[in-house]
Amino acid sequence: MAKCREMGKGIGAVICFSGVVREIEGDTLITAIDYEAHEEMAHHQFGLIFDAVEKRWPVESVHVVHRIGVVPVNEPSLWVEVTAPHRAEAFDACQFVIDEMKQKVPIWKKSIPA
Repeated sequence: MAKCREMGKGIGAVICFSGVVREIEGDTLITAIDYEAHEEMAHHQFGLIFDAVEKRWPVESVHVVHRIGVVPVNEPSLWVEVTAPHRAEAFDACQFVIDEMKQKVPIWKKSIPA
């Protein structure tokens, strides 16, 4: 049996978000999205985003996984988890991470038509 990581005693919220590839991109039916990234810069930008979260909210942890390469329809391309003392700050921090990532992290996508 796998052991789950322990959270601090003051944690009251764990927010998990999965971004899933939809079958329509704009007006086009697709089968997948091909993601590509400038990985070194992406790691740097995520670090800056995590620093901003830490200054703004009392979160215990933030974890982000963004897949690179071809991700088929109905599969997750993004996973974000935020743990914090209260749900409002966890939700706010999670939304902030996603919004900032979309604006600042060099990850590009190319739709693969159906």
